[in-house]
Amino acid sequence: MPKRKHEPEVEQQVEEEQQEAEAEVEEENGAGQGSESVESGSSSDDMEGPSSAEEESEDDSDGEAFDSVTVDFDFSEPQEDDFLGLKVLLTNYLDGVTYDGSGLVDLVLKHSKLGTVIKCEDDVLGVTTVLPLASVAGARSLSDLGKFLLARVGPELKDRVQQSLADKATGLLLSERLINCPPAVAPPLQQALREDLQAHQGKPRMKHLLLLARAFRDSRPAEQPAGKKRGKGPSSSKAELIFTQPEVECCFKHAVWTAEFAARETQEGRNKSCRPVRLVLCIPCAALHRIGQDLEALLGSPAE
Repeated sequence: MPKRKHEPEVEQQVEEEQQEAEAEVEEENGAGQGSESVESGSSSDDMEGPSSAEEESEDDSDGEAFDSVTVDFDFSEPQEDDFLGLKVLLTNYLDGVTYDGSGLVDLVLKHSKLGTVIKCEDDVLGVTTVLPLASVAGARSLSDLGKFLLARVGPELKDRVQQSLADKATGLLLSERLINCPPAVAPPLQQALREDLQAHQGKPRMKHLLLLARAFRDSRPAEQPAGKKRGKGPSSSKAELIFTQPEVECCFKHAVWTAEFAARETQEGRNKSCRPVRLVLCIPCAALHRIGQDLEALLGSPAE
């Protein structure tokens, strides 16, 4: 049986339609006047009084109502039943480039003791797992990944990428999930990752993790401090890096080396102020505890 991990309840603000909010107000008013007044066919003018307008103003001052909805996320080991969900999730792992996605999912399922899948009502929403390169060497999906990276990173980093992919003490860290997953799922995922790596008996022991992540570069000019003039030359500060996952931001701070290249940008998703990029991070396993501490400081401790 697969082990069950943390199952935190994450609250999300879900916007309700204005019509539903008004219906709730009318129901409350009708309940206060008794069932007779509702069934008698009275007009809306008879049903509404000054207090009704005040209540509607207080509950829905902006014309919209918000309810707090609790969503239960299931954290468990990858299972055979997750194959299709994982394949869909990892389809765009290499920016739409055709690769052996089925083979990659097979590797995830084969190394299920090193992974965690997030699900909601049996739908796969995300996965965080490690594939030891010592045991997946020669896999076509890993070869496809290597070609993808070497064709995009700068020439000064090609040797580092090749060395990392050939290092049997390195693990490939996969961290993919739907964009609308709340940040609160990150701490339990990172805690599970540390526990899984500590329990891993494979040899050689993994010393580094290689992560291909997503981010954005904010190309809008930074605001200049008051009284300081903008120089004539190019800006010395690089466009701000915006992370899509909070744990990637923490990993970035502790990475031994990083690489960055432009991501494939769809016509629909083009944004002049932010451009998508891909990051390659080489993370020392010894830093995972500090990364977890940084993440907890950013988001709080995992729910037990």
